[in-house]
Amino acid sequence: MSSRTTALLARKSIRARLGRTIAIAIAITVSVSFVVGAFVLADSLKSVFNELIEELSSEIDLQVRSTSETDDPIEAREPIPLEVADSIEEVDGIDVVEPSLTRYAQLLDEEGDAVQAAGGPSLGVSWEGDDGIQGVTIREGRAPSGSDELALDKATADREGFAVGDEVTYLTDTGRFTATVTSLIGLGDTDSFAGASIVALDLETALEHYGADGKVDTIDISVLEEADPERVRSDVETVLPDRVEVVTGEEVAEENTDAVNQFIDIFATGLLIFAFITAAVGAFIINNVFQITIGQRLRELALLRAVGASSSQVVRMLAGEALLLGVVATVTGLAGGVGVARLLVLVFNSAGAGFPSPQTIISGRTVFWAALVGVGITMASVLLPALRARRIPPVAAMRPELGYAALRARRLILGAVLTIAGGTAFVYGLLVRPGGTVTLIALAGGGAFLLFLGVVSLSSTVARPVTNAIGWPIAKLFKVPGALARDNVARV
Repeated sequence: MSSRTTALLARKSIRARLGRTIAIAIAITVSVSFVVGAFVLADSLKSVFNELIEELSSEIDLQVRSTSETDDPIEAREPIPLEVADSIEEVDGIDVVEPSLTRYAQLLDEEGDAVQAAGGPSLGVSWEGDDGIQGVTIREGRAPSGSDELALDKATADREGFAVGDEVTYLTDTGRFTATVTSLIGLGDTDSFAGASIVALDLETALEHYGADGKVDTIDISVLEEADPERVRSDVETVLPDRVEVVTGEEVAEENTDAVNQFIDIFATGLLIFAFITAAVGAFIINNVFQITIGQRLRELALLRAVGASSSQVVRMLAGEALLLGVVATVTGLAGGVGVARLLVLVFNSAGAGFPSPQTIISGRTVFWAALVGVGITMASVLLPALRARRIPPVAAMRPELGYAALRARRLILGAVLTIAGGTAFVYGLLVRPGGTVTLIALAGGGAFLLFLGVVSLSSTVARPVTNAIGWPIAKLFKVPGALARDNVARV
């Protein structure tokens, strides 16, 4: 039998079992879509947030802040005295000096209950309004001025029904305050601050209401166009106290990008874990469907052997079916993954996460993993059933029930080992938690996966005796039809 004939038989076999083929294709497509969706979402969000950070930092030439003992971009730094800003303003070449302060501020709703931030913290910030250089933009209204005015992020205001002109109440570490909303603000072109709830006050009010004790977190600096930034930086260094440094806007943008990418990587890893679990479950579904399908086709395969097909040609035919199915499902899974990524953004934004609308980025890594999951899972799923069919001689293959009986003992042993090992790892990781979060995820997640494998393996080996026991009354009650039904179920 030629390779062309083998390919023709594979295509005809797919068309002859179209319903089952579509079911397998859906399982593969779903698995690929979740994996692709996680990668596309991570890459797309990184791209759009990196562009946003670059835009927000475009007007900041220098930043003054306290020194840090580590290179962690998200480590909290000690505040610096506000008087440092007065010293910086005396340096030649300075255009704008903008102190910045971020503290806790909890917004309250009309009933006096805390407004929950959508995926982020509840923050109080200082804000210079239109004259600021930190990238905060007014979506509605005007900048607040004085202790009886504030600004809210537009995403939180829209979600809670607040509008410009409303009186709102907020809590800080120093007490409870009421002020009028004069503006709704956003970060760049977005209405949100990545899910955080924002209360923005002018600097003087923020220092008092946030209990900052005359200190700020950072001081952002804009340099005059005709001035040399490096010279200005050197001059600023000379007026700074001990344990205070000045860095460039590019360094700040790079650190912020690393921090955002770190968060996105953690977020994407969680999605990928779920995606690969879905892929693993899909692999077992596909494998079981192929086992049933090939078991039901043993007579057909035996007939091919009888008319001259070799065992390797039978395997190639089955592998060809799986390859064609895997390629088609992978392509559709790539398209589905883009849809999954967009759907996730909509779901998180509906909860107020404030993700900007990302552009769709499909990297080479994404295509590689899509092919590995789609084609790889399908080929791996059909490999074992195909090799089993290859080992069965044509005459024995006429009796499907002889095809898999020899392997039940192995699956019973393997299933028992996997179940015990998985259950032990899961319980140990969940209750003992050695080594922190990473070890917890590895032990509990890996143990749960092994437990799933073991249960699936055991279920296939105990299905026959359990079915025989459950089906015994049916066989007695319905005689021959009942016995046939019980035996057919046990065989599958």
